[in-house]
Amino acid sequence: MSVFVIVTYNETNMEEHMTFTMNKNLPLILLLIFIPSVFSYANGSRVADKVSFSEVQDKVWSLMEVKNGAAVISIDRTSASKVIYTVKFQNGRLIGTGADNSCFSSYTAGEDKALSIGKIVSSRMAALFEMRTFTERDYFLSLEKTDRWDLRDGKLELHTYDKNSVRIILIFS
Repeated sequence: MSVFVIVTYNETNMEEHMTFTMNKNLPLILLLIFIPSVFSYANGSRVADKVSFSEVQDKVWSLMEVKNGAAVISIDRTSASKVIYTVKFQNGRLIGTGADNSCFSSYTAGEDKALSIGKIVSSRMAALFEMRTFTERDYFLSLEKTDRWDLRDGKLELHTYDKNSVRIILIFS
């Protein structure tokens, strides 16, 4: 492909003249370059951001990280304690597990990724192993304060607050 631009300047009548000579395939090439970008946007937002809550439902999600600003608490699910916090959204009902207890609640998914989770009800077994940095109680309270969800790179993010009303993100795989 070649594009030639010839610019001539005529001092007598102070005009510029430009002559374009282009390859006959240039319009097709430009069309192929710009069409994908046109279709990747809808209503001013990227199509990739248009995930539905149905993609989150009916799957057991295991907590892997808790992000609090720059601080990150990683959940080691391979340790001897095997503390696994889980959550599953199914037909308006949340079910899950804490350190040693199962839990359930109701939830409502709204527009623009809004999510409201009701009061968590759980069994009352004493936990043999529990993380000190993010306890089962912290987990259940954070679930109750969830106000938004997102799905990024196949990971579920629940945007919520900790017991001190600090914004945190619970990240599940």
